[in-house]
Amino acid sequence: MRRVDGNPHYPSNDFILIMIVPVIAMAIALERYIARGLLVGVVKG
Repeated sequence: MRRVDGNPHYPSNDFILIMIVPVIAMAIALERYIARGLLVGVVKG
């Protein structure tokens, strides 16, 4: 998505986003997975 506000569009920003977004998504998924595993471990054990 390009914003039409007169600012030049830097491809490096897209690259940074492409690099960061999956990392954040993985971190959130891992956090939830680990938290669920800990809860199950506490309940079972």
